[in-house]
Parts: sequence; structure tokens; C-alpha cells
Amino acid sequence: MRSNFSQRFGQQSQDLKQLNDIYQPIFAAGPNQGIGGAELANLNTQAGQNVGQNYAKASQSLAGKIAQQGGGNEYLPSGAQNTLKQQMASSAASDLSGEQSKIAQYSQDTGRQLWSQAGAGLNALSGEYGANQLAGEATTAGNSAYGEAQQNAMQGYQQFGAIAGGISELAKSAASFTPVGAAANAAKGGIDTFGGG
Repeated sequence: MRSNFSQRFGQQSQDLKQLNDIYQPIFAAGPNQGIGGAELANLNTQAGQNVGQNYAKASQSLAGKIAQQGGGNEYLPSGAQNTLKQQMASSAASDLSGEQSKIAQYSQDTGRQLWSQAGAGLNALSGEYGANQLAGEATTAGNSAYGEAQQNAMQGYQQFGAIAGGISELAKSAASFTPVGAAANAAKGGIDTFGGG
């Protein structure tokens, strides 16, 4: 039993170390860890590119409309043109800010989820390989060994009882022995018939 526990302890120690090496850094980073720097940079770059492309398209469209109006009867003052361009730039900045807020929220949610999963993993490990689990198994093994020892003792007692009962019956038979035939005659002081005489 001791070698079984030693072998199991060695294997469990290796398993625990591997899993702790995975879970512990994630859990230690806390719930506000967010996503990794490379992923965050990638998402921010994509958001900037998407908003930039949309701004470029809208800016070209606005420039085309302004150019069309310059050749007609309507005159659009340069101040109004600047206001439209500023509104478009402000809208693009607002869109980018909104996208970055979504990315930040995603990062926080992901960080909390990773932290929670790592904590659950560590908790499960402590329950599976912890002292209480091993103690329970040791108790079960001890109870099993005790049960076997008790069963062996009972068998020994039964054998001893059978032997003692046999000896007791033999002693009773010897005590109540009544000689028969020549032995009875000899016991009464008669002639010894065993020797033929």
C-alpha cells in the first residue's frame, strides 16, 4: 500500500506541476489581465484601418459633392466646406473611439473569463489531488485492510474453535469410556485375553 501511495504521489506531483504551470500565471494576473499585447495591438490596428478606410471613402465622396457644387449656380462658402470636413473627421474619431471601447470591453471580459477558469481549474485540482482526497483513499484502504484482518482473525478463531471442540469431545469420550469385551473383563480384574491366555 505504501509503494502504491508513493507511486501515485509521484505521478500526481508531476500532473499538478504541469497544470499549475498553466493555471497559476493566468490566475496570478488577476481578473483585469485583459488579452495579450499582440492580440490587443492587432485588434486596435484593424479598427483603425477599418475606420480610416471608411473615412477616406466618405471624404472622397464629400470632396466630389463639393466639386460638383462649385460649377453650378449654388455657391458653398469655404467655411461651410470646412465645417462638413470637420464633422466628418469628428465622426471618424468617434467611430474609432467606439471601436476601441468595444475592444477594451472584450479584453476585460476575456481577462475575467480566463481568471475565473484558471481559478476553477486550480480549485478542481486541489479537490482531486488534495490532502482530503488522499486521506479519504487512505481511510478506505485502511478500512479494507482492517476488514480483511478481521475476517482472517475470525477464520482463525473458527479453526481454533473447531480444534478445541474436537479436543473437548475427545476428552468427554475418554472420560465416559466404557470398556467392551476383553477390555471390560480386564478392567474387572479378569483374565487377559489379549495375550491369548
